[in-house]
Amino acid sequence: PEAERDLKEFLAKFPKSSLAIKALYDLGVVQMDLGETQAAQSSFSTLIAKTPHDEFTTAGKVKLAEILTSNGEYGRAEKLLTEAASASNGYSTMAQVDLGKLFLQQGDTLNAESSLSQAALSQTDSVNDGDKAEAKLILSGIYFEKGRVQDAISLANSVAKSRDDLIGAKAQLSVANYYCASGDSSDAVLAYLRVKYVFSSFADIVAQSQLDLADCLIKFGNANDAKTLLLEIIKGRSPDSYTKAAKEKLKKLESR
Repeated sequence: PEAERDLKEFLAKFPKSSLAIKALYDLGVVQMDLGETQAAQSSFSTLIAKTPHDEFTTAGKVKLAEILTSNGEYGRAEKLLTEAASASNGYSTMAQVDLGKLFLQQGDTLNAESSLSQAALSQTDSVNDGDKAEAKLILSGIYFEKGRVQDAISLANSVAKSRDDLIGAKAQLSVANYYCASGDSSDAVLAYLRVKYVFSSFADIVAQSQLDLADCLIKFGNANDAKTLLLEIIKGRSPDSYTKAAKEKLKKLESR
């Protein structure tokens, strides 16, 4: 691939260039995108060894931790993310979020909550605009599982009301699901409808929200409206996983 070749040529010709660190990071990213995991791991490891305190070194640690996590090397990934999270640059918040996810993956809710809270409250500008919002959204799920329903709704709502992107759409769906699970049918329905009308450009999230709304309607004894909604999903989309799920739910309803 051309990008990989060009970056390797640049690094071979100008190893001491001020741009070499970024080029090495970019090389690792390109290799990850190409599925060359071992090569990417080598590039990021070289980057970290060369310049331990550079901003792109922090980014490299986050990327290398991603590879290690996918390989099940959680201890090494945790060490890298902890180091990256303590940096004071645009990648530290990203590291805190990934560290929180890693803790959750291992069932360590306490440390996950701590790391995600730090990310959500971080005063450092992140290179990724969605990092803090994602931290809040994941944190809201932890709160809900702990029975802190209002805190969960409030946190997810703050994300949904402040963003019009995919994270905002997911947050709005979470708000709706929290309301439904807590027994608040009227606010749940309104929240599901907000997914449909405010975040209409995210078709898969809208479809999932309609499936969840159907479940919520069934839960509260409104099977007829649930059937109507499921038929709308089936007729309104090309056959996919969402229409398949809608057909299965409809079949169960009709067999009652």
